Amino acid sequence: MVHFASPQPMRPARLIREAYAVPAEAVLRQLQVDFASGVTEDEAVLRLAQYGPNALATRPQVSALRILINQVKGPVVLLLGGAAALAGAFGDWTEAVAILLVLGINTLIGFVEALR
Repeated sequence: MVHFASPQPMRPARLIREAYAVPAEAVLRQLQVDFASGVTEDEAVLRLAQYGPNALATRPQVSALRILINQVKGPVVLLLGGAAALAGAFGDWTEAVAILLVLGINTLIGFVEALR
């Protein structure tokens, strides 16, 4: 059986931000929950319907191809790619290869880190 401390409405959004900084008893009191018995199944169903499940929001999965595309579509990467193309057009193959090598390494590192 649940013993409600007061008829005041609960404010879970406020509790979520402050619950870490107050004693557990104060949180239970504010949530109108008895420490020994918790809430009844009926009360749990009502709270679930009112506030939703106690779950963290998840982000949608991003494909590896999308991650790779995001790594190479930035303005700096495009600028350096253009610089490599210009260096190659002017016959400075060493410079063009060096720029492309750095871009490749940067893309690989960013791709691997984004997969984590």
